Amino acid sequence: MFDRGCFEAAAICGVPLFELDQRSLARSLAHQSTKLALLPQSVRVSKLVVKDAF
Repeated sequence: MFDRGCFEAAAICGVPLFELDQRSLARSLAHQSTKLALLPQSVRVSKLVVKDAF
């Protein structure tokens, strides 16, 4: 079954999921990047490489 939760959460947070043109997409991406820069490092997803060659 399709879960609408992600769409509702995006609407509440003001995150546009679909953009009509490249200019508005670039503007939204820049806006979200500035929001991400304000968050502490612990909130961001780390790119930890797991060493599982044992």
